[in-house]
Amino acid sequence: MRARSKNSRLVAQLARRCVTQRQVARVAGLHQNTVSQIVNNRTDPTPATAQAIAAALHTTPARLGLGAKGGGA
Repeated sequence: MRARSKNSRLVAQLARRCVTQRQVARVAGLHQNTVSQIVNNRTDPTPATAQAIAAALHTTPARLGLGAKGGGA
């Protein structure tokens, strides 16, 4: 069985809304590469980046699985 990606809710939201990483990045004011790295679990978003992505998708970071980890701010 394949391990579930920690950002699977973000990936699902992109697919559900039929938007590309590039489109989300543009609306969020981020580079597409930044969104790609988060989607592909190469980096964790900062709280500000998580909020920007969530706002672009009209949701919250927590609903995308991008909430703070380990009790960090």
